[in-house]
Amino acid sequence: MTSVFYHSYREKNSGYITMRQFFTTSTLTQKQANPLLPDWLKGQSKRYVQRLLPEVSHVKDVPKRRISTPAPTPANDRRELSARGQLPLGQAMLFADSSFATSDTRTWLEELYGLTVVNVHDRVGYHEWLLKCGKTSDLFIVDADSFESDQVLLGKFNEAVKRSFPLRPVILLSSDASINRFTPLPGAPGDVVLKKPVSRTSLWLGVKAAMDQHYAV
Repeated sequence: MTSVFYHSYREKNSGYITMRQFFTTSTLTQKQANPLLPDWLKGQSKRYVQRLLPEVSHVKDVPKRRISTPAPTPANDRRELSARGQLPLGQAMLFADSSFATSDTRTWLEELYGLTVVNVHDRVGYHEWLLKCGKTSDLFIVDADSFESDQVLLGKFNEAVKRSFPLRPVILLSSDASINRFTPLPGAPGDVVLKKPVSRTSLWLGVKAAMDQHYAV
């Protein structure tokens, strides 16, 4: 749509002069564009410009590409999950020790998905609170580090979660994880495993992946 070029030419009784002329044209024909040429443009320079004008005159504005599906954002994912009926209760349970990282996780769940978060800090009360609030929760997030490397207790609690609420997804947070795993593996403790420290983005993607994988959408 825009043609920019440099051209050197010799005018009578003058030396070489380098000029920069900026031409813009879209649907103008050569005949329509010629009157736009300045009077000082003569001879070979004028013929050169006249040859360029037909080449750019047929160029139309390229229409912007229409995006048929919404871009992946927390707001769009939240609306999508709600439309599917995957967050009907609007509540999540977070089993994790009290820390700044836990506070961030709770805040991000509230901001990203508008969830009410029941945060249980005391590991002794995990089972009690699971039975008390599990029926009103859409998903469970378990911090493996809160079990202090006791894999037996962690396994028993995960089994209790799956046995009591088999239709709810589980996200496991772990410092021992080498990478974020967004797809479930046979015998894995959760639908999604997130490597700690957990970022806002990984939590956003983890919740979305857990809902998708668990409900097999």
